[in-house]
Amino acid sequence: MVYLYNKSVDEKVIFMKWAKRDCQRLPLEGEEIQLSLNFTQEEIPTYMNIRRIDDCLLKAKLSYDEHSNLLIADINLKGKMIVPCSISFVDVPISFKTKSKLVYSFKPVEDDSDCIEVNGEVLDFDPDILGLIWLEVPPVIISPTIKNLPSGDGWEVLSEEEFRRRRDQKIDPRLSKILEYKAQDDEEV
Repeated sequence: MVYLYNKSVDEKVIFMKWAKRDCQRLPLEGEEIQLSLNFTQEEIPTYMNIRRIDDCLLKAKLSYDEHSNLLIADINLKGKMIVPCSISFVDVPISFKTKSKLVYSFKPVEDDSDCIEVNGEVLDFDPDILGLIWLEVPPVIISPTIKNLPSGDGWEVLSEEEFRRRRDQKIDPRLSKILEYKAQDDEEV
């Protein structure tokens, strides 16, 4: 593991980079690590639509197989990400929790292999950690602070509660014959 000293926060920062020689020194039963990670907006690719990641707790068990040159990482991640609201673009905190098993190879692998090929002698976990967190981003995020949802000519965005209320609302008796007609039409098909 690479240890660097961060002068701005006056503490030791552990980067998730492992050299092959460090992996080879792992005990046969593996080694458990636990880290607290934070990612700023500059460290996260823009296509992920994540503004920052705070208080991400990484627990992992790393084991290395010398015969096949494979590093196996059982990863548990838990934390909070800040993502933009789909309507107003304000920051919305979203909690996440995920588990994964990643297998890294220090020698070339076939394209259909589930192994992640390490280029060179140093393995950087950061892109894969970010990828696992990215999978936890909801497709649509609406801030709970939004009171007035947008609407336009012939359309409007409804909250879940409003949608359920309208769905459960009684139908105008003059239109009930249309529903009967639709039901008969479906039975003929």
